Amino acid sequence: MGVISVTLTPLLLCSFFLLTQCPIFTLATKFDTGGLSRKSFPKGFVFGTATSAYQVEGMADKDGRGPSIWDEFVKKPGIVANNATGEVSVDQYHRYKEDIDIMANLNMDAYRFSISWSRIFPNGAGEVNWKGVAYYNRLIDYLIQRGITPYANLYHYDLPQALEMKYKGLLNRRVVNDILQPNLTLLQWCLFIFDHEN
Repeated sequence: MGVISVTLTPLLLCSFFLLTQCPIFTLATKFDTGGLSRKSFPKGFVFGTATSAYQVEGMADKDGRGPSIWDEFVKKPGIVANNATGEVSVDQYHRYKEDIDIMANLNMDAYRFSISWSRIFPNGAGEVNWKGVAYYNRLIDYLIQRGITPYANLYHYDLPQALEMKYKGLLNRRVVNDILQPNLTLLQWCLFIFDHEN
């Protein structure tokens, strides 16, 4: 089974939706797709969209989320255009239903999102931030409600800053233990999120 994954911002998704789905908008030109359509792909092919937590969630320092290495990296002047940060971004933390409604209106089959490690474990390991778990529960529940299959990415380059400071993060093998420790791992919590109603 193949997956087409395109990162679409809510603005782009909204614009595409308005241009293709709303009768009040008409296109002056027709697009030549060269015959390419959903029917061109094998049965069971999954069409979806993808994001990373830092790109879209916002709420970077609220509801118990700890800082990630991205939060520190983007503070360096000139490293990102206009010195932009992910502190608010497109605020999917609050607007996830709007985003998912757009995906459903575009007939997306799947949504690949990343789970912010520092939203679940603000210190990288140990104590769980239950507000973070609740956010991902709501996101996943609404995806399923709208008929969109959730695909969770467990790590999308947003290591908790606490682990970077504690032992240089990915440069130290201790990070493996913090990801895969037997009693309290990010993986176990992600599986808990998906299986919370079963």
